[in-house]
Amino acid sequence: MAKDGSTAAADGTTAGSGDIARSLELLWGGGERPSRGPKPGLTLDRIVTAAVAVADA
Repeated sequence: MAKDGSTAAADGTTAGSGDIARSLELLWGGGERPSRGPKPGLTLDRIVTAAVAVADA
């Protein structure tokens, strides 16, 4: 592990050195939805509601 907390992968890429805001946007769908195509089956609200229900069970 490097001093900055990142780790190098076998292919030479470095984990933990990316743009966190961009990563979160990609993971949580922060961008605008396209006007065409199927509606996403899961939304952040549905995921959070399910997670709270599981935690409360």
